[in-house]
Amino acid sequence: MPVMTDVCIIGAGPAGLSLGGALVEHGMKVVILDAGPATPEIRDDPPDLVFDRREYRGATRGRAHGFGGTSSLWGGQLLPVRAEEMAARPHIGAPAWPIDHEEIARYFPRLDSLLNVTSLPFELTAGGRAKSPLASLNWEGFEPRISKWIPFAGRNLASAWWPSLSRTGRAEAWVNATVVGWDSTARADTLSTERLCAEAPNGNTLEVRPRSVAICAGALESPRLAIELLQARAGADVLGRFLHDHLSVRVAELEIADRSGFVTLFCPSFQGSTMRSPRLELASAVAKSAGVPAMYAHFVVEAPDDSGFAFVRDALRSFQRNQPAVALRQIARLPGAIPDLAEIAWWRAIRKRLTLPAGARVYVHVDFEQPPIADNRVHVEKRRLSEPRGRLHVDWDLPLDPSGIVGVMTEQLQRFWRTNQLDRFASLHLNDPSDLARAWPTNTYDIYHPAGTTRMSRTPLEGAVDSDLMLYGSDNVYVLSSSVFPSMGSANPTYTLMALGLRLSSHLAGRFGISHTASRLH
Repeated sequence: MPVMTDVCIIGAGPAGLSLGGALVEHGMKVVILDAGPATPEIRDDPPDLVFDRREYRGATRGRAHGFGGTSSLWGGQLLPVRAEEMAARPHIGAPAWPIDHEEIARYFPRLDSLLNVTSLPFELTAGGRAKSPLASLNWEGFEPRISKWIPFAGRNLASAWWPSLSRTGRAEAWVNATVVGWDSTARADTLSTERLCAEAPNGNTLEVRPRSVAICAGALESPRLAIELLQARAGADVLGRFLHDHLSVRVAELEIADRSGFVTLFCPSFQGSTMRSPRLELASAVAKSAGVPAMYAHFVVEAPDDSGFAFVRDALRSFQRNQPAVALRQIARLPGAIPDLAEIAWWRAIRKRLTLPAGARVYVHVDFEQPPIADNRVHVEKRRLSEPRGRLHVDWDLPLDPSGIVGVMTEQLQRFWRTNQLDRFASLHLNDPSDLARAWPTNTYDIYHPAGTTRMSRTPLEGAVDSDLMLYGSDNVYVLSSSVFPSMGSANPTYTLMALGLRLSSHLAGRFGISHTASRLH
């Protein structure tokens, strides 16, 4: 018996769950399919994955297969793409987004409410600037922002959202359900998808008959599904290309001189249950003048393994991944962690700060966007007779030696440190530029933010989906993934992606003639 639904969502990560929740609020019925298990797992060596050039960690350690997807792994940091980063940036080969920033930003307040984070702005210079000690610094060359972090209990979106979503009676989900077949009708130069077939590892099959389909399977799997659907029709030449990520380089170590002062200035603060942390983003004008991509500097704290900070970190990660047994095994470390736990609690309760563990090493990393290049791509191998699907190839590499790119940031950091006399809190020990060049590429790595492989565009010659995220060559299949980003800018992609999900839900509701919100999930 086929399952009938308004929208079939493929992928139960942050994109699929946010879209599903929004569609249900519009009174629509959704079916969510995920190829992974009920509890997400990391696969270090997937059998259907091939690296053509360099290993891409975003395809292994950066992916969580299962219900909830990468929300079972992430720290929950939220930051939207900037308006100026959605414009064409010829100096790095980044095209303009085919939509305006306001078309996304209008959904930020609703998204903040869904994620249970403060409505305070991300910009340091807006709303409550005087309350931040960072406001007293000279920020020449930077455009600092304050990111928000989802409260711990809400980071695994499957655990946080699915109970209320399923109780509406308008949503059902199937795990271990890999889409292996599409039935579509050709209409002029497009396909209208009428049926999907999903298969479980034991051979059981599920037939879904949707009015529309939303591919929300991530920036690596989404182009594979689109390629399988289109079978070399319109847009297939662009599908899978322009794979890019954020790249990170360690550029300095800090020698802390005044731990309390450094914590007060630079460590995360709390606004209610929302943690907020500073991002030292390079000014757009500086990046354009220097011909470099968007980038930012941030502090990475490596606490001793026997510290209370490491104890809390490891225990919380285990609970987030739905591994309570692993978390309980951390109890043996509790006695030695008590002094640190007391200090963490004091700073959190009294100073509204996340403290810096005593004995921790603090490094400065520069993260920058990888320019979109057509030769960095994913493609699907022709399947063998014994296999239901072809293997996924990731053909990706790093740019040339990035020391010239990060050199722009390190110059700004030196000036920033000197101008604000920050040596009174911590000495900045920059890596020698020649050491940085020699260490490349072992000191340069992706940070699990794949994008670009089904990018948005105004025409099918330039991208794979239109401004409404509809797949070129189809009239009822959409893609909601960071794969639709023409470029990323400096922000983590998930917040912008989820806002795009709310926008897509409004588009689908309008297409189906629905003009009201039927219920609220929270």
